[in-house]
Amino acid sequence: MKAIRKINNNVAVCLDAGGSELIAFGKGIGFPKMPYEIEDLGSVDRTFYDLDPSQVALISEIPEDIFRLSFQICDRGSRVLHCAVSDSFPLAMADHLSFALKRTREGIIIRNPMKHDIPHLHPEEYKIGTWAVRLLSREYGLMFPPDEACNIALHFINMETMSGRQDREEGFRKTLDLITEAVENGMGCILDRDYFSYSRFASHIRYMLERNSRNQPISSDNRRLYETLKKEYPSVYQCVQSISTLFGQQMDWVPDEEELLYLMIHINRLISREGL
Repeated sequence: MKAIRKINNNVAVCLDAGGSELIAFGKGIGFPKMPYEIEDLGSVDRTFYDLDPSQVALISEIPEDIFRLSFQICDRGSRVLHCAVSDSFPLAMADHLSFALKRTREGIIIRNPMKHDIPHLHPEEYKIGTWAVRLLSREYGLMFPPDEACNIALHFINMETMSGRQDREEGFRKTLDLITEAVENGMGCILDRDYFSYSRFASHIRYMLERNSRNQPISSDNRRLYETLKKEYPSVYQCVQSISTLFGQQMDWVPDEEELLYLMIHINRLISREGL
């Protein structure tokens, strides 16, 4: 590989063995006088092909430490989500991180309108976002706004739009909306989607649906508890029955009593804040 033009001390425009142009990242590869042959390819950490001029300009404008953090965040996201990232994704993430750092230093907060939905609709992506915010906070000694975890999560969510995974997430979101509406109608309340108990409820619904898709029913002996709750909380029981009917209509699936029991418990917890 031949380095032909310096971008900075750790980034250079190169030519591979076939003569194709690429951008290479690696400690010190942009330091020697150009052009030169890179003998030790182990010194090259990342390579990017087919970048347009604006992306090359972006690399020259963004500080190297931002790219280092972007690579860490993208690598972690790829592992957690089991989804390969495109060549351009770390560049887009670096661009976002650069502006996020600038905004935080200047005290500018941009609210994310989806901050109430992302934690329970996209828990894995949100965990990546919260991890990334902790990483940035340690690196720069700044307190980033809570919305930033959702902003970073959105980058991964948008990336997944290109894969089939997002179709499943969209299906879950629609199902959760229908179940939430059934609970609100059945219990005569408006649920606070920003409250922790709702996030826990959403997580339970997610795992419930996953168990059904994998044909892994709950196995325990709670028949007596089910009958007790059925008598003590008749309105909750009726609400759960309406949700069971919804599952039958939407998915041709009728949850067994074990699933209905845990659904009753979660709904009872959920509405306890409403004083019902």
